[in-house]
Amino acid sequence: MIDRNTAQGARELAWHAHLEVATRTPYLDARPGRDRDCLVGEALYDSFAVHTALHRLAAGITPDSALVPLLLPALMATRNLLALRSSWTGYCNERFALDPAATDKTSEMSRQYVAGDDVRAWPDFAEGRPRTGRRRGRSASSS
Repeated sequence: MIDRNTAQGARELAWHAHLEVATRTPYLDARPGRDRDCLVGEALYDSFAVHTALHRLAAGITPDSALVPLLLPALMATRNLLALRSSWTGYCNERFALDPAATDKTSEMSRQYVAGDDVRAWPDFAEGRPRTGRRRGRSASSS
């Protein structure tokens, strides 16, 4: 168990949160020609893991930690994504005929990595896109 009252404990919690967020940040993948709207689906799918990591960090540090001013906006941003995640996963389940209870690798990847045309066909796309920071253009060349 990590002791939140020690500097070492806070660093360990921050490191775990950093690792979780860094490995689930789709915007780092800016390959030329890639349809950037695909990133909307990835961000929505990953929002649960990112929010969980940030929440664990928030619960594990003291209120006077230097991380608090940075952590609160990050938690709110992921919470905004998390609010649409069930709509996204439900859409993917229906669109790709997935069992909603399926957690196998193929089903999970089908919810995370979705073609841009399929992402744009999601009924909540107009609401989800701005929440992920994707506001203009449809492809890498126009974002």
